[in-house]
Amino acid sequence: MNCIILVGNQLICNSILKEYILTATTNIDAEAILKISNHIEIDNVLDFCKTRYDNIYIFVDKNHFTYISKIVSSKVDDQLIYIDGILVPSKSQQITKDGFTLKIENNNISILQIDSNIGFKNKIPILDNNRQEYKTFQVLNNNKANIIPLIAPLVDVYNISYEIIDIIDSWCQIKIKITKTSEYIKFWHSLKELLDNQLIETDNLLKTITLRLKQSNQTIAFAESCTGGLLASMLTDISGSSDVFNGSIVSYSNGLKVNWLNVNKKNIVNYGAVSSEVVSDMLTGIISASKSDISIAISGIAGPNGGTKSKPVGTVVIGCMYKGNQNIVTKHFNGDRTYIKYQSVYFAIALIYQTMFANKRDN
Repeated sequence: MNCIILVGNQLICNSILKEYILTATTNIDAEAILKISNHIEIDNVLDFCKTRYDNIYIFVDKNHFTYISKIVSSKVDDQLIYIDGILVPSKSQQITKDGFTLKIENNNISILQIDSNIGFKNKIPILDNNRQEYKTFQVLNNNKANIIPLIAPLVDVYNISYEIIDIIDSWCQIKIKITKTSEYIKFWHSLKELLDNQLIETDNLLKTITLRLKQSNQTIAFAESCTGGLLASMLTDISGSSDVFNGSIVSYSNGLKVNWLNVNKKNIVNYGAVSSEVVSDMLTGIISASKSDISIAISGIAGPNGGTKSKPVGTVVIGCMYKGNQNIVTKHFNGDRTYIKYQSVYFAIALIYQTMFANKRDN
């Protein structure tokens, strides 16, 4: 059996919200909704509910959330920690931006912070005690083969399930299945100490870059050759990218490199279009044309034709320019034309992050 406890006058006096909560939850009778005006009463009410109900949902307004968290935490001799913008017990089984679940003896307790002015356009965030949650991390300057033995001891200690894939040879992604939040938090802190600045908590690195550029009021632009605008396409798929993205020049021909990006003709003749000298000119040219803070330039041979002995198919030169400094790398990718283009773009994304944020510890 399940019950609901409403805490705070804002929730108690909102009859429409009460009806909405009732329809959003399952196995709840109208008689199983208890109302208390302030957090002082919650201790006794919670003890009463624990003897009668298996699952207890406590809905609170923002004014009472922290107080309720403290009371619930004290019942399991726990302490509060700050995570995802709220204070929650460290032994929580599940944590979201709206609340947490906690096991107290044989009872599942869900504490949910509700805005009484929600307007009922969004579904109330009912916590499912059986729901599985996942966290995704990106690890730069490392790969699957190195990471697996590195984190194996942590996985065993904290009983963590995970999946790991290589994005490129120097960037892998770890997806963690969370079954117990308290163990995950310990695992996360140990992982950060182990991998330090290599670890970024995000499922989309380009989206994180976009957000950080916006936060720092900076802009970016691209000069693409063999990738044909693929990097620009990926960035513009992200909502809000217009705040940071000035544009991209797809300088596929040598003529366009010279006329639009001011690439030195002698560099093309002496070193070829796929060279660090030409990519350096492309970086400077797109910065000058777009007035951006950071630029990316890509020039390569995607194949299947066009390769030479000194520059076989898969040779791609990728550069990033920031605050007057250039970081240019020559890569040799394997695969077909499409795969080489995507690998080039993924490497460019990692290069942006490393160039701009490598010396700033990820939070």
